[in-house]
Amino acid sequence: MPRIVEIPDSFLLTIAVYGNMGDGDLPDIMRIWAQKECRRLGLQEEMIKLQKYRLRELEIKIRNVMGDDAIDKLGNDIKKVAKAINKVIRE
Repeated sequence: MPRIVEIPDSFLLTIAVYGNMGDGDLPDIMRIWAQKECRRLGLQEEMIKLQKYRLRELEIKIRNVMGDDAIDKLGNDIKKVAKAINKVIRE
């Protein structure tokens, strides 16, 4: 007989945003499942807000390790690549 397991919204959002429970495919599957569940349950806005917060945390950590100059150069390089890709797509 199937069982229903209730997961608190905060746990579901954590899995959807962080999904860092080890290496490999299982964490990715869990994160993707949790993101779909968040959308289905109307938690998408909160999930997006937490994802943006998580990205800011990562950016701060990377800046602390690599330094502002390296990150700014990398950001400029990414913008150039994105611009080139968009140009190719439009052609």
